[in-house]
Amino acid sequence: VADEVPQAGQAGPTQTPKRFWDETAAQPLETLQTTPATLKSLLGSIWEQLKLQSDPKAMAKQEASIVFVTFPIYKGKGDRLNWANQRPIALLPVLRKIWERCIVDVVQDIPFDICHTLTGQVAQKLLTPETAEQIKVILSPRYNGLLSRAALWADAVKHRPKYKWSKVFHYVNTPGDDPPDTCRFEYAYAGKDVINGLFNMTSQLQQYMITKPRTLEEKSAREDALKFFVHFMGDVHQPLHICGKDRGGNEALVRWGQDNNSNLHEVWDGKLILKDVEDRFNNDPKAYLDDIIDMTSGRWQLEASNWTYCDPHKNQATHPWIGNTKSITSLCPIEWARDMNKLNCQYVWKDYDPRRPPRRDYSKHYFETMTGADSEFMVQKLIAMGGVRMATILNQIYDPDNMTA
Repeated sequence: VADEVPQAGQAGPTQTPKRFWDETAAQPLETLQTTPATLKSLLGSIWEQLKLQSDPKAMAKQEASIVFVTFPIYKGKGDRLNWANQRPIALLPVLRKIWERCIVDVVQDIPFDICHTLTGQVAQKLLTPETAEQIKVILSPRYNGLLSRAALWADAVKHRPKYKWSKVFHYVNTPGDDPPDTCRFEYAYAGKDVINGLFNMTSQLQQYMITKPRTLEEKSAREDALKFFVHFMGDVHQPLHICGKDRGGNEALVRWGQDNNSNLHEVWDGKLILKDVEDRFNNDPKAYLDDIIDMTSGRWQLEASNWTYCDPHKNQATHPWIGNTKSITSLCPIEWARDMNKLNCQYVWKDYDPRRPPRRDYSKHYFETMTGADSEFMVQKLIAMGGVRMATILNQIYDPDNMTA
């Protein structure tokens, strides 16, 4: 953001604009997506520049406000960024570009992208070359063919008018649930839940392999289906997305360190992972990812070999997409959801204390249990499950003759 905002008809500043990232130390975009403070600083500075140096009347109209900002531009084949593309630009396009770069969830103060990012990264490592190439063709260039970037999109758009219909597809209600005493999952097709979302999006991806999209609208719909699929695969492996109690734990207040206003859902959406990355891996997400991969081929190897098996007799449901999805033999969202629901009684809600204010600090023993050997490193295992299954399904769709996952 520039130190000066040029007025209408004036030239921009002659000095190099102030930067928030060092051009000589460009970082992968994924790193920036998981740095909420940096992004908030950028937005805050844009806002302050506008307040201090823009005409209040023009500011109110959001038409004549000008800022200098540096945008990341992809450089050829590399996964690096070039911060040299600086130009004056109106406020609304600035915000639109930030939105389009899939960091709107950070802007909305939802810094828990790491679960979906990691699940996508696990899957990426297990794609066949042909599948990876097909995905790169389907996704917009800004994703660079990476599932981990595409995984954040569904949360970012669910509040937009165009996509508000998708909000109910991130979870499934479980009537009669009362964990830790009772965990009951009896699925009946209702049309609006994460299970149907997975059947639906998988069906679309399969259908587009049969009938290639021709128009821009059809290509956009195919890309949306892929991005929804990738995100829903993360959601269905989060136990509280398969729980009816207290709105999936959103209304279950817990204490997390000095924070007495946290809730169980956000603990599972990201706080457990972020603390685990910080405590055991010196705040290095790549080391955390490598550990997940190592345990998948080591500690969990025997059970991991069964993660992609789906008993067709246990995964049948009457839904409109069965004609296209029955050939995807690893697609098993009903059984996955049933297994996640059981974890709510076994681990997630165990010893939950509903007293107010909450007394138990979930960042201590609870954290150690859910992320440690006592639960077979369950938080990491769920990420691994989601990634392995995601890759297997995508390989079945895009490269069925050469599956490796």
